[in-house]
Amino acid sequence: MPTLHVNIDHVATVRQARRTVEPSPLEAVKLLEGTGVAGITIHLREDRRHINDNDAREVDSYLRESQMGLTFEMGATEEIRSRCLETKAKLATIVPEKREELTTEGGLDLISRKAYLKEFIKPIQANGTHISFFLDPIRNQIEAAREIGAEYI
Repeated sequence: MPTLHVNIDHVATVRQARRTVEPSPLEAVKLLEGTGVAGITIHLREDRRHINDNDAREVDSYLRESQMGLTFEMGATEEIRSRCLETKAKLATIVPEKREELTTEGGLDLISRKAYLKEFIKPIQANGTHISFFLDPIRNQIEAAREIGAEYI
């Protein structure tokens, strides 16, 4: 059965645009409790332009006591992977990141990074987190995702 996961990144975007402490991503998560939402998605970017480290810790901590699960969207960098490994995320979605884009605009090129990504995801999977790749719907990219070890795309 399909489940709904809500991405709360743009709650943090509004906070950043206002240059204040609100709205709070954690408060948005609390508002979703009991609504039937199965999971919360956060994207901790290298530049921390939306969700920041404190948001990630707060949301992860709250969701550990909740029926909702955490999806941790991330670029394929060592530093961000270490943050993911500190969470109890049920799913890690590896996405491309370009500093100049407002939001993710296209899929990962799995073909050119196959060996790297295959090794990159191993500690995440060993931590009990499932793997998803954000990719364009192109047959050879989908096949590469399977070969690398993705459980979802």
